Amino acid sequence: MSKRGKLVVVEGVDHLGKTELTKKFVEKYPDWIYQRQHDDSEEVTKFVREIVKGSTSFTGLEIQLFNCWSHCYHYRKLYNLVYKERVNVILDRFFLSALAYGEADGIDTKLIEKLCWA
Repeated sequence: MSKRGKLVVVEGVDHLGKTELTKKFVEKYPDWIYQRQHDDSEEVTKFVREIVKGSTSFTGLEIQLFNCWSHCYHYRKLYNLVYKERVNVILDRFFLSALAYGEADGIDTKLIEKLCWA
Protein backbone atom coordinates (compact mmCIF):
# COMPACT_ATOMS: atom_id res chain seq x y z
CA MET A 1 0.00 0.00 0.00
CA SER A 2 1.24 3.47 -0.89
CA LYS A 3 2.33 5.68 1.99
CA ARG A 4 0.40 8.58 0.47
CA GLY A 5 -1.99 9.43 -2.30
CA LYS A 6 -1.10 11.23 -5.49
CA LEU A 7 -1.82 14.84 -6.41
CA VAL A 8 -2.17 15.96 -10.03
CA VAL A 9 -2.74 19.63 -10.87
CA VAL A 10 -4.27 20.91 -14.10
CA GLU A 11 -3.32 24.55 -14.54
CA GLY A 12 -4.20 27.05 -17.26
CA VAL A 13 -5.99 30.24 -18.16
CA ASP A 14 -9.75 30.77 -17.81
CA HIS A 15 -12.11 28.89 -20.13
CA LEU A 16 -9.42 26.50 -21.35
CA GLY A 17 -11.32 23.34 -20.35
CA LYS A 18 -9.50 22.42 -17.13
CA THR A 19 -12.68 21.49 -15.28
CA GLU A 20 -13.98 19.34 -18.11
CA LEU A 21 -10.61 17.61 -18.46
CA THR A 22 -10.35 16.84 -14.74
CA LYS A 23 -13.93 15.54 -14.59
CA LYS A 24 -13.31 13.26 -17.58
CA PHE A 25 -10.15 11.99 -15.89
CA VAL A 26 -12.15 11.03 -12.79
CA GLU A 27 -14.76 9.29 -14.96
CA LYS A 28 -12.00 7.16 -16.46
CA TYR A 29 -10.16 6.64 -13.16
CA PRO A 30 -12.84 6.40 -10.45
CA ASP A 31 -10.30 5.82 -7.68
CA TRP A 32 -9.35 9.49 -8.04
CA ILE A 33 -11.37 12.42 -6.71
CA TYR A 34 -11.80 15.83 -8.29
CA GLN A 35 -11.22 19.01 -6.29
CA ARG A 36 -11.39 22.64 -7.30
CA GLN A 37 -8.74 25.09 -6.20
CA HIS A 38 -11.32 26.70 -3.95
CA ASP A 39 -13.80 24.35 -2.34
CA ASP A 40 -17.10 26.22 -2.76
CA SER A 41 -18.65 24.28 0.13
CA GLU A 42 -16.17 25.75 2.61
CA GLU A 43 -17.32 28.75 4.63
CA VAL A 44 -13.97 30.50 4.17
CA THR A 45 -14.29 30.31 0.38
CA LYS A 46 -17.86 31.60 0.48
CA PHE A 47 -16.79 34.46 2.73
CA VAL A 48 -13.85 35.43 0.48
CA ARG A 49 -15.97 35.26 -2.68
CA GLU A 50 -18.63 37.49 -1.08
CA ILE A 51 -16.01 40.07 -0.08
CA VAL A 52 -14.17 40.12 -3.39
CA LYS A 53 -16.99 39.57 -5.90
CA GLY A 54 -17.68 42.76 -7.79
CA SER A 55 -15.84 44.91 -5.26
CA THR A 56 -14.00 47.92 -6.56
CA SER A 57 -12.79 49.03 -3.15
CA PHE A 58 -10.00 46.43 -2.81
CA THR A 59 -6.61 46.68 -4.44
CA GLY A 60 -5.19 43.77 -6.41
CA LEU A 61 -2.84 43.01 -3.52
CA GLU A 62 -5.69 42.90 -1.01
CA ILE A 63 -7.63 40.51 -3.25
CA GLN A 64 -4.55 38.28 -3.51
CA LEU A 65 -4.25 38.26 0.29
CA PHE A 66 -7.88 37.16 0.62
CA ASN A 67 -7.30 34.44 -1.97
CA CYS A 68 -4.12 33.23 -0.24
CA TRP A 69 -6.03 32.96 3.03
CA SER A 70 -8.69 30.87 1.30
CA HIS A 71 -6.03 28.70 -0.36
CA CYS A 72 -4.24 27.99 2.91
CA TYR A 73 -7.48 26.92 4.52
CA HIS A 74 -8.32 24.60 1.63
CA TYR A 75 -4.80 23.11 1.35
CA ARG A 76 -4.90 21.75 4.88
CA LYS A 77 -7.86 19.64 3.78
CA LEU A 78 -6.01 18.62 0.60
CA TYR A 79 -2.94 17.65 2.61
CA ASN A 80 -5.03 15.39 4.82
CA LEU A 81 -6.64 13.71 1.81
CA VAL A 82 -3.38 13.01 -0.01
CA TYR A 83 -0.94 12.35 2.82
CA LYS A 84 -3.05 11.03 5.67
CA GLU A 85 -6.03 9.39 4.00
CA ARG A 86 -3.97 8.24 0.97
CA VAL A 87 -6.50 9.52 -1.56
CA ASN A 88 -5.56 10.32 -5.17
CA VAL A 89 -6.66 13.86 -6.04
CA ILE A 90 -6.76 15.75 -9.33
CA LEU A 91 -6.95 19.48 -8.74
CA ASP A 92 -8.38 22.15 -11.01
CA ARG A 93 -5.80 24.92 -10.53
CA PHE A 94 -3.39 25.47 -7.69
CA PHE A 95 -2.02 28.43 -5.79
CA LEU A 96 0.42 29.22 -8.60
CA SER A 97 -2.51 30.78 -10.48
CA ALA A 98 -2.04 33.70 -8.11
CA LEU A 99 1.29 34.45 -9.79
CA ALA A 100 -0.30 34.98 -13.19
CA TYR A 101 -3.33 36.89 -11.90
CA GLY A 102 -1.28 38.97 -9.49
CA GLU A 103 1.20 39.96 -12.15
CA ALA A 104 -1.67 40.81 -14.51
CA ASP A 105 -3.01 43.11 -11.79
CA GLY A 106 0.36 44.86 -11.64
CA ILE A 107 1.45 43.38 -8.31
CA ASP A 108 5.17 42.83 -7.84
CA THR A 109 5.91 39.21 -8.79
CA LYS A 110 8.37 38.79 -5.89
CA LEU A 111 5.64 39.78 -3.43
CA ILE A 112 3.16 37.34 -4.97
CA GLU A 113 5.78 34.57 -4.78
CA LYS A 114 6.27 35.29 -1.08
CA LEU A 115 2.50 35.10 -0.54
CA CYS A 116 2.23 31.84 -2.49
CA TRP A 117 5.07 30.11 -0.71
CA ALA A 118 4.29 31.40 2.78
